[in-house]
Amino acid sequence: MELVDGFVSRIKNNVLIIRSKLLSRYPNVVFGMSTRLGGFSLEPLGMNLSYSVGDRREDVDKNRERFFGALNISGERVAFPRQIHSGTVNVASVPGDYENCDALISNLKDVYLSVSIADCVPIFLYDPVAGSVAAVHSGWRGCKSGIVGSAIRRLETEFGVLPSNLVAYIGSSAGVCCYEVGEEVASAFDRAFVRREV
Repeated sequence: MELVDGFVSRIKNNVLIIRSKLLSRYPNVVFGMSTRLGGFSLEPLGMNLSYSVGDRREDVDKNRERFFGALNISGERVAFPRQIHSGTVNVASVPGDYENCDALISNLKDVYLSVSIADCVPIFLYDPVAGSVAAVHSGWRGCKSGIVGSAIRRLETEFGVLPSNLVAYIGSSAGVCCYEVGEEVASAFDRAFVRREV
């Protein structure tokens, strides 16, 4: 696993958490990405935190308790987007589930944001001046619809964030070595961002 900005920390019960060197500079930010290790779910799910992948609910509940506990936060304080591979951004004003969106933003200190990923790209934005955050799930459909730009615009309009103040962490995702798409996806993007192999 190659981590340019990130580093892995091992917490009790063999829970591995990917942390960000960039975001760890800000004491007001609690950040961590889970891996598959240290969970209760049957393999290959391991530390799965999502209810939408066919995992047993009781295993996901135990995984969430273990993972969020390792971050010293209560799972009852976390906001979860019900992701649909869209460009939709919602404001998280309370913990809980947010239907039909792929990004959440907030400026509340007691609401923690999450996204679920497998091969898509997780992007985390933080404004240390305004104290606002965004958690973005960006698959190819979200990328095509400009979900990161939409999240930044919502941070601006909802919380007065200046884009120049934002710091961003792009988390682990499937790489070129492990992910191929067909012409129907490749043709949706500018040629400069597509590598074709024959």
